[in-house]
Amino acid sequence: MRALLIADESFAWRERLLLSRLEVGLADIGVAITRAEPDHENSKHTQDAGLTSTSIAYRRVGVINSPRAQAQAMIDQLIRLKPSIDDTPIDVVHAFGEACWPLAVEAAQRLNAFCAMELWSRHSVDLIPRIERRCQRAGVPLLWLAPDEPIRAAAQEQHCKSPCKVTAWGVHSPDTKREWDPDNQIRSIAVLSSGGDPHSINTALEGVSNIVRKAPSTLVFLDAKAMVDHDKVWRKAESLGLLENLSVIPDMEARRELVLRCDLLLLPEARGEHRTLTLDAMASGMVVIARRDPLVAYLDQPGPAIIVGGDDAASWESAIDGIINDAAQAQTAIDAARSFVKSHRRASEHAQTLYDALAWMTARDSIQIEDIRPSRRSPGA
Repeated sequence: MRALLIADESFAWRERLLLSRLEVGLADIGVAITRAEPDHENSKHTQDAGLTSTSIAYRRVGVINSPRAQAQAMIDQLIRLKPSIDDTPIDVVHAFGEACWPLAVEAAQRLNAFCAMELWSRHSVDLIPRIERRCQRAGVPLLWLAPDEPIRAAAQEQHCKSPCKVTAWGVHSPDTKREWDPDNQIRSIAVLSSGGDPHSINTALEGVSNIVRKAPSTLVFLDAKAMVDHDKVWRKAESLGLLENLSVIPDMEARRELVLRCDLLLLPEARGEHRTLTLDAMASGMVVIARRDPLVAYLDQPGPAIIVGGDDAASWESAIDGIINDAAQAQTAIDAARSFVKSHRRASEHAQTLYDALAWMTARDSIQIEDIRPSRRSPGA
């Protein structure tokens, strides 16, 4: 099998480790990988990880660059890189990030390939009908991939016509197990944000500020996306007296090394978004405290994460305080999260289930949309 993995700018930057893990895992199984990412300064970080694949770049959509033009430019690159492309055709175009979905459909049509698209959020699920119509017009067979069962169920609620399979995202677990140090007097708290819910961020920060008043040495790291379009978050932090303890971290998900050294990861927003930073935090021994999110299975009920009891500052303060001041509870939370990742969210299993899904789609007996099946022809014909 040969696959073209396309990522939009946001996904390629913040989930570059996921893409690299899949690249290596699929290559180990025998899949030939070509990765296509935006021609942007950030893309160099992802292309550097291409140890087992061929990497190409595409220009972002603009006045001149339509998805059709982007797709043809990518195919031209493929032909230059591999003159024998007709002998080893692309079987599947796999798209990560909804901004590149139209490009993926165009590329799949021109390559006579199947198309697989990664659902990762409520917003991406809402786009299903539009993309399915696009695939139908293009004659491109489509498979939806969901990171867990709640997203798959949400896709079914959208009455999606294409098959949808669960391919649970996975990460690597460190060999060494982190132990909670009850004598540590400097606690560190990271707050992840998508920038889409400033009210929830401010509520969590108010709870954090109450912790800081009791433990002034506490360090707080806030995702810069929380403040990109909302100065009210900065004003709230200032009014709470948090600025002396607060550091704003640009691209927190892409630069997660610092975050993974913190004690706690807070997830104040419940927007149905799947992010491997959360899984990495669990695997590395952080305590994850989150609002309940029905579209993320491991944040829907207590278990791998501590679920905040209410959407108010007191609930956040109580949840954080219960960890910081109770070493036994903190260690129990760390062990539960690490066990969950090792048992259910391994990177190797993600690669294998993804391969199985793609193999099912391309098999002769798999069910396709209205029995549309590509027939091989020259790329760009």
